[in-house]
Amino acid sequence: MRIALLVAALVLLTIALLNAAIPPLPEKALREGADVIVTGVITTVEHQDKANADPEYVNREYSITIRIEKTEKGAVTGETLVAHTWKPLKRPAGWAGPQGQNVTPTETATVRAFLQREAGAETFTLMLPNGLEEIEATTKPAR
Repeated sequence: MRIALLVAALVLLTIALLNAAIPPLPEKALREGADVIVTGVITTVEHQDKANADPEYVNREYSITIRIEKTEKGAVTGETLVAHTWKPLKRPAGWAGPQGQNVTPTETATVRAFLQREAGAETFTLMLPNGLEEIEATTKPAR
């Protein structure tokens, strides 16, 4: 009986840990995992709130445009790029799991972006959870 309870507790703990928030990646992991690293200024931030099948799970999905000042890794076409990321907007009480991007993108902020190229497109996804690093903050509130 004790073994069965111990096994059940370990299974529940494992499930909880697998769904836990992702700790920030060390800079070395960000640099190695990124296809492209740029510094620049966020010129536009658009977002859309999307509910999953369960209305208690709502994400805010962001599309941000970055005016590139410097490319530190990889190749980018043009003077700007579009990057996508997300943050949870609504979760049920007691929920633990991926938290999306740590930094909320804001227009006019100077940032370093650690990006992974989206398949077959010239758009990118910010690495999670800390693929957007504010170099110089802005006073403009996020939408």
